[in-house]
Amino acid sequence: MHDTRKILFLDDVSPTGRAIAKQAMLELDHDQLQEPLPCTIDHRTLTSWEEFQQTIEEINSNSDIGAFYLGVLLLKDASGHTYTAREIIDYTITYSKKPAIAPNYAFIKLGLYGGASVDFFAMGRQAGQKVAAILSGDSAGNLPIEDAKRLALVFNLKRAETLGLKIPNDILMAADEVFRR
Repeated sequence: MHDTRKILFLDDVSPTGRAIAKQAMLELDHDQLQEPLPCTIDHRTLTSWEEFQQTIEEINSNSDIGAFYLGVLLLKDASGHTYTAREIIDYTITYSKKPAIAPNYAFIKLGLYGGASVDFFAMGRQAGQKVAAILSGDSAGNLPIEDAKRLALVFNLKRAETLGLKIPNDILMAADEVFRR
């Protein structure tokens, strides 16, 4: 695909942004990985819309950064205007020259590049199993908290084309979902 030496992980200070960052950092813990990552991961928590815009410019101009993870869902600018995930994604698609790895299907469908994403259908089944257990008499407090059991490989071909990236056919054939908008 292309040489990626560094991925920049972006999040924000919203409760969801912090939760995404915490989960990702747990999963990327070098002591827990079975083999080393093929690139370095830098982490940055963004606190304003202006900082987000500057970071996108930095990503575009830094040849070491091959991609970034967009865990930014809610930002405010200096005047107090709130920017939601949709506006953040729209800005990213318009101004970013690098692929953004998305935390979920919806963001890929909205135009981000793609990657391994939580399979919300499988997560819904897991939640349904918990509900069934509770309805069968199990105490909710005794049920374990579980991570998503399944990830999905998802890509947005329009975004890949815009970025000049060709996803190999064997990877596309293995993808769970491919969007073309």
